[in-house]
Amino acid sequence: SQFRVRNIDVGGGSGQVAVDPGTRSAWVAAGRLVRISEATQRVAAKINVGPNVNLVAVDPGRHAVWTTCNNGLCPLTQVSETTNRMTHQVGGLGTVSGIAVDPRTGVVWVAEVDAAHHDVALAVSETTHRVIESIRLVFGAGHVVGAITVDPRSRTVWVSGVPCGTCSARDFVAQIDEAAHRVVHIYGTTTLGISTSVVTAVDSRRGTAWLASGGI
Repeated sequence: SQFRVRNIDVGGGSGQVAVDPGTRSAWVAAGRLVRISEATQRVAAKINVGPNVNLVAVDPGRHAVWTTCNNGLCPLTQVSETTNRMTHQVGGLGTVSGIAVDPRTGVVWVAEVDAAHHDVALAVSETTHRVIESIRLVFGAGHVVGAITVDPRSRTVWVSGVPCGTCSARDFVAQIDEAAHRVVHIYGTTTLGISTSVVTAVDSRRGTAWLASGGI
């Protein structure tokens, strides 16, 4: 078989990408929100939602895109795939480290450090655009909250706890039960180090979460 690689200029430093298979669109958070057509492999739209957006997630059921930034200066912004325009914003967030969407429940999950310097996972309703739950994450000293992933099939949320930039500690992953709105388990890696761990994916069929852990 033959593989084709295409480099597409999005006009800025890209942070994350999310895909809606239904619309065949790839959404890139690159200072602004960039829509790429999978059919043409070209930029289809550039949407200015803020100068720093670098996190993005897509709800393929509602064809809604959610984006924000990780410097604590951006609201959580919803963009319609139908109009390529902002439809709602949710303010009052802390320093966000990751966002994810559960299309089955219509909830956006946000990993952040709040104003009280606590690591938390927020559940934001896609219908009311309000925070419906705030779940405290306790990873121990020397950790900061990392990325977040949702498994709609098992209704679980996975949040990584990353050692601080100068800390030598284990990586952790907190498993949250969506229905109960509470942490049900915290898993730790076996090695110590300074890393930038991130939950990369969940295999719903096998019930397995994958954690990429890079140490120094």
